[in-house]
Amino acid sequence: MNALLPTYHSRVPERATPRVLIAPQSFKGSADAVAVAAAIAKGVRSVWPDAEIIEMPLADGGEGTVRALVRATVLVGERRWNLRLKNGIDVRLPETDIAPALERLVALDKEKNLTTRDIVAIDLRLADRVTVRLSEAAAQARIDAAKDKAKKKGGSA
Repeated sequence: MNALLPTYHSRVPERATPRVLIAPQSFKGSADAVAVAAAIAKGVRSVWPDAEIIEMPLADGGEGTVRALVRATVLVGERRWNLRLKNGIDVRLPETDIAPALERLVALDKEKNLTTRDIVAIDLRLADRVTVRLSEAAAQARIDAAKDKAKKKGGSA
């Protein structure tokens, strides 16, 4: 009778060690998403010391959002800071009034998904404007789109 039962085979190779993705949000009022992910990872490592652990703290635009996005901070000229985000974008902060600049960054990311775009830098040093530097590929695509638009209007590029 067992011969009639189908046999299933996974195409995914078996792993000697488990792979664990940890993607928590914050615990409101007690720990931000980065701290929660670190605590969970510590617990997993106590059970599976050889596990491949991927920490991916989530941010919903509330408190802890900036910390969840940032890989490193860089002191520039011993007077101001840049943030290097996990996706490689550099955020240039002003010398003073850093908190409003960070609030602007969180708001722009929440409203416009700014940190997911094809850019290399976000400059928040001036309080009245945000300057974004496109990647080379995005800049070239913008130039090409402008040329195509000019051709369609009958102008020359």
